[in-house]
Amino acid sequence: MEKRRQNIDRSLKERYGIISLLERLRQNGVTLDEMEEIGGSLRKSGDRALIPLLRNLWRERDSDVISRYAYLLDFFDEEGWIDQLVQIALKRRDLDEEGKAVLLAALKGYGVDITAPPFARLVAEAGASLEVFTRVLDMGDEGLSLFVDDFICRSRSEQRELIEELGGTGNPRILDLLEVLLRFDDAEIVKHAATSLGKIKDPRAARILDAFYRHADDEVRGEVERSLRRLSFQGVSAQDAPIAEPGPFHAVFITPPDIDGCRSLWVSRWLDEQLATLYLHLHDHEGIKAAWGGAATSADTEARLRELVEQEGFVAISHEYALKLIRDAMELNRSGGFYLPADFYVLYPRLFPDEKLTPVAYSPCSSSQVWRDAVPAHRLAATSTILDDDYFSGWLMTTGRVYDYAEEWSRIEETGSRRGEAKLLEQFCRELLSPDLEQIRHRLLLMADLMREAGRETALIDCTIDAAASLPVPPLPCHVHPLLRRIALESIEVAREALAEGYDLRDQQGDDAEEWE
Repeated sequence: MEKRRQNIDRSLKERYGIISLLERLRQNGVTLDEMEEIGGSLRKSGDRALIPLLRNLWRERDSDVISRYAYLLDFFDEEGWIDQLVQIALKRRDLDEEGKAVLLAALKGYGVDITAPPFARLVAEAGASLEVFTRVLDMGDEGLSLFVDDFICRSRSEQRELIEELGGTGNPRILDLLEVLLRFDDAEIVKHAATSLGKIKDPRAARILDAFYRHADDEVRGEVERSLRRLSFQGVSAQDAPIAEPGPFHAVFITPPDIDGCRSLWVSRWLDEQLATLYLHLHDHEGIKAAWGGAATSADTEARLRELVEQEGFVAISHEYALKLIRDAMELNRSGGFYLPADFYVLYPRLFPDEKLTPVAYSPCSSSQVWRDAVPAHRLAATSTILDDDYFSGWLMTTGRVYDYAEEWSRIEETGSRRGEAKLLEQFCRELLSPDLEQIRHRLLLMADLMREAGRETALIDCTIDAAASLPVPPLPCHVHPLLRRIALESIEVAREALAEGYDLRDQQGDDAEEWE
């Protein structure tokens, strides 16, 4: 078990230190000298400190604290945060005037031109002009993403009016905006976008429609066909448009699912002399939670991939397998009523231009191999050993309740009561594990499926499937089940170690501890 804890918690002290430093900024009376000291300490941790700092900026509402967070950004390489700061200022709608003013002042201080109107005001202006839309396009991918964000928040009638306005300009520069709307998982939006594309006399409009028509649903094919016919009557042909064929895939990686069902997916593909990248956060019940990416050089991409593999445990997979997982995640977004991230609409087609952007549920192939008979006792006993594998490094529970139990365990340990420890372990499993056994089973099957895709050892795959087969109705109580018992014990032990070093997850905002992850 000692080896296991070292594998998981090798950065415990550093992460605790980062979070503690960020928490100091929330205290009243923090001096400039103290902020300089904190910034210098955080700079030594690089991205490990920058990521939680940016997360805090995304959700902090206190203008004074926002100002301190923004000040610390100057201690990091600007390329790692300036785009994020711009998006925070433009996308956050939950801030009061003072909070917005602080962000704008920070942007101005870092050399950003804040005289241009915010995007939301640009596209919301009545009678939007060609000049307004071209200014949006001048922002590149960021402008397209902000356009989608704003579009999603509009009413049906406003969406229709905006699409008609785009087509009414008749200008080829608007094609990028309409192409994004054409990929929405909404038949009405797609129909209106196809109609507007048919009004722009440009070969690229015909090519966009022609490429989409090949895999369009029957519900929208008629509208796409009419727009193509209209352009054809006007002498506009898709054959006259230049085609930028995508190159081979450069890299496709994914993290194993953690105990909460979260994983990250990376895809990069050659486009001309650069790489197009897409980074997704996936959840096994909520689908695609976040997306970002863009163009990158080969050197930057290779450096980033090395970091992801070494620090985050990314595993190489095929692009076909990645497509199945992406479509499955899209189906989860659709069935759960969760919007797809705006950046996903912009970036996905560059890496998968010939693939249909259609939600399709995917069942892990391992699910068909789960034995209907009870798992033999000797195989059930071996299920706890799967936690020794690096793929399961994210299978510890980290919530405020775990820390409650860890605190109580330490108190009981001082009394020397073995019966008290056993009773507490049983209570832990009943409260925190028993309600989620079906989800844990599903995540074990996802893990076995990934192991097969990655070419892992058959014995390890079979043992993981054994663990799944013993759930959701285990043959033993949860606190006796070998795998569940070990998850509980190690989760408590890691929480106890954190408490001993002065870190208490319950002191952070919320119990989900995003910074800790």
